[in-house]
Amino acid sequence: MLASKKTLLQIIGASALLMFLAAVSWFLYQKIIAVSTVQASSEGKIASLEEQAAEFSRSEENLKNLESEINLINNAFINEESFVEVVRFLEGLARASDLKFTAESAKLPTSQKEEANILFTVEGDFNSAMRFLILLDRSPYSGFISALAIGPRNTSTAGRKSSGPVAAGTIAAKINYTIFNFKAK
Repeated sequence: MLASKKTLLQIIGASALLMFLAAVSWFLYQKIIAVSTVQASSEGKIASLEEQAAEFSRSEENLKNLESEINLINNAFINEESFVEVVRFLEGLARASDLKFTAESAKLPTSQKEEANILFTVEGDFNSAMRFLILLDRSPYSGFISALAIGPRNTSTAGRKSSGPVAAGTIAAKINYTIFNFKAK
């Protein structure tokens, strides 16, 4: 009987050991599943972040590649500082056409909804005035003549600061030029 008690105790001990090992295995299995889920989720997030970093790098590279084009577009706009260049350009056209140029006024916009305007007079012979208008039409600045009055030279402009030659019997063309590509601050 002692042998059968010993065998029974061994069977109970082995069963208890097996149950303990099964419980530990089940507990470890549940922990492994939880860790695997977290790891899979983290791997997905890491892959997403790596993809976003690659996209950011591509965008940064594209921005560097397009920087010269962006600068070209930004430089196409006239602002308060570069408006003097427009006036100098108009004076140059007048000189090239043998006309006297007189800048009268300028209206610079304060918002993007407004337009820039410059009012000026050119004086000289009719053919020179027509040459000036043709050259103005070929201007690199985006604009148009919004008002034009051509007539005999007005003596009231004689005292104004101007550039270019003036002869007797000349005509005067008063021009209001509207500029589209002005960028207000």
